[in-house]
Amino acid sequence: MPARLATGQVSVAVEDWEDLNTRLREAEERLGALQASGAGPLRGQGRDHRFLAMLAHELRNPLAPIRSAVEIMRLIGQKDTALRTALELISRQVDQLSRVVDDLLDMSQISQGKISLEKKRVDVNALLWGAVEVAQPLIDERKHRLNVLPLSQPASVEGDEGRLVQIVSNLLDNAAKYTDPGGEIALSAKVEDPFVTISVSDTGVGIAADLLPHVFDLFRQAEQAVERGQAGLGMGLSVVRNLVSMHGGTIEARSRGIKRGSEFVVSLPLLDASAQPPVPIRRDSGRQMARRIVVIDDNHDAAESLAMLLRLKGHDVQIAYDGPSGLALALEGTPDCVLVDIGLPGMDGYEVAKRLRSRDKNGGTLLIALTGYGQQEDRARSRKAGFDHHLVKPVAQNVLEDVLRAR
Repeated sequence: MPARLATGQVSVAVEDWEDLNTRLREAEERLGALQASGAGPLRGQGRDHRFLAMLAHELRNPLAPIRSAVEIMRLIGQKDTALRTALELISRQVDQLSRVVDDLLDMSQISQGKISLEKKRVDVNALLWGAVEVAQPLIDERKHRLNVLPLSQPASVEGDEGRLVQIVSNLLDNAAKYTDPGGEIALSAKVEDPFVTISVSDTGVGIAADLLPHVFDLFRQAEQAVERGQAGLGMGLSVVRNLVSMHGGTIEARSRGIKRGSEFVVSLPLLDASAQPPVPIRRDSGRQMARRIVVIDDNHDAAESLAMLLRLKGHDVQIAYDGPSGLALALEGTPDCVLVDIGLPGMDGYEVAKRLRSRDKNGGTLLIALTGYGQQEDRARSRKAGFDHHLVKPVAQNVLEDVLRAR
């Protein structure tokens, strides 16, 4: 039985990968047209912003079942070395594609002033290690040596922890991509009151003197990448610069020239040391309790692969492929949790949540929006409809497990 499951899921993953490649080619053609016309995402009209947001949503849909298929095959326990290697490769590439999709959406949101920061006290060393955790798979894949030099004394900044991790991990990813295999990358931080500076340096291809002043401009990095046979739309550094600016900081690119490596230095305002330190968050590491779960998603591959993964984790799972039948299924029983896609036929996910909440006055059922829509207005609509959580595809399995465990 496990072999048949694995084979079936490989087929699903291959089909979705081909679908993803088709959508990426279409996106490349559209973005190329935008660039050629001089109306890139930061300078285009509202329709171009909507295009980027919709593109991000469409690309997330095939990524979700691919990620689920990888997790299923891991849980089945295949012993074949070649298969394990292939699974790790797919997993890394899904993570990389997910970051590209996030960059697309971030550029759209930044250009419209729609990104909001949830600021709090953030420990700098925790920020560094969080970024390393995100970037480590790509660094390992390219066989680089990473040297990390954290602060010797605790120091904090004020900001959105997720976005700050994104800033540093994007810089580490950039260093990994533009350094030949077996290179060296260094991540360090130091206090230069009233700032904390974070540096990411590498022994990579370097930056030409004429490009250095424009390295944060949208698409300029892409032009340089094509000349060097590298992939990339040139959005990552533009996103980083905007996020740094939103935190009241600055970023500088340095390089001694082609083939002489590069360095990116981020300066962020140092938080007053007298401020009250945060209370550590204790995470429940106990075993996951079995749940009764209903999955509602019109994408059959996404629904079935997620259900299979949840069943392998010990949960009792039922599936519906449209809003009305999903609502009926949830109302017939007493599920602990309902995972709902937003773009459903017959009745959208928001309406499903509203009707479920009208019958569930005590809020005993955990409602989770699991969708490709991830903008602020989408999250606001989810909260208003009665969802407890809004997770964006492709959701990491540990994130979903944490949400289920916390209930």
